[in-house]
Amino acid sequence: MNQMRLALVRKASQEMEMVNRLAPHYTGDLLPLDPYGKITSEWGALAVGYATRQQDDSARWAFAQGRLRGGFSDFLVGHARALLDQCRPAGILLSPGDLITFPLAYVQLVNHYRVDVSVVDVALLATTWYPAYLEKTTSLRFGMPAAARDTVAYMPWHTGPWHVFNARLQTSFTWQLHPTYDSTYLQRPDILLLALLQANEFRRDVYFTHAFQESAQLSLRLNQELLQRWIVYQVNASGEPEPATAEYLTHIVPVLDLVAKANSNSRNEVAMILGLRYDLLDRLQRSLQVGRSAEVKPLLALVDHYLSEATYPFESPEEKAFYKYAKTLQ
Repeated sequence: MNQMRLALVRKASQEMEMVNRLAPHYTGDLLPLDPYGKITSEWGALAVGYATRQQDDSARWAFAQGRLRGGFSDFLVGHARALLDQCRPAGILLSPGDLITFPLAYVQLVNHYRVDVSVVDVALLATTWYPAYLEKTTSLRFGMPAAARDTVAYMPWHTGPWHVFNARLQTSFTWQLHPTYDSTYLQRPDILLLALLQANEFRRDVYFTHAFQESAQLSLRLNQELLQRWIVYQVNASGEPEPATAEYLTHIVPVLDLVAKANSNSRNEVAMILGLRYDLLDRLQRSLQVGRSAEVKPLLALVDHYLSEATYPFESPEEKAFYKYAKTLQ
């Protein structure tokens, strides 16, 4: 990322722009990023590269170019703002990759929005330069010598308890941590993320965005060690309760209003929308488990209004079956 070159970014962007003009609804090879997402990723990487070299004006220019050329849609930018809004002051927000990280960087650098929140791209912890950059330019610390921080690659580990001290409660937060490679090792991003948690000691709240794969969440389990707070998942070191029904509905509706701004031609944005529906149905499932039957009707109403099956067909048979079952309970 810090080696991005403008000429190559411009060339890649022009190719993707051509694809979008000729076939706005791309149905070609299934790649991690669709052409719209690729534009966001290319210009976002260039912008963040400029920012790492303290060239903020150039970074803002690159972000503007990305938006002008079809990236950084209103949905992606609005979604980024919503993620930041759901973090408490001075929170640490963990992102899984480009389509989350770069819009977050956009709203913080271009709009100066919620700059109190520290965003960490967990995938980039695999690099050498990024952890060093975080320690140099933010208040985040990994609590290890620079030489160890820059060279650690893996650590032998078998499933067992991992403890992080909670400075607020003066207690230990413990969970079962599983290996992430070959049932035997923790990989570099896991080790550095654990180090970040240990150095922070929960003095600042820590959140995962949605869209993480379970294997990248340090074995922290949704609805157990992780607390759903709408579209972020807080590491629940203090044992906080779930948001009450009224609070949940108040905060989730503005997020769902963003669906109308999504680019239906973007497979990546549609996938994010399906993730929102998953989050709603997950809340509904928990409500049924704990006897909050009064939530069934309003939550299903949100699904049907914003995320109907007719517009966004279910991709998971299990998710569809649960939705159909819940409909019988109204």
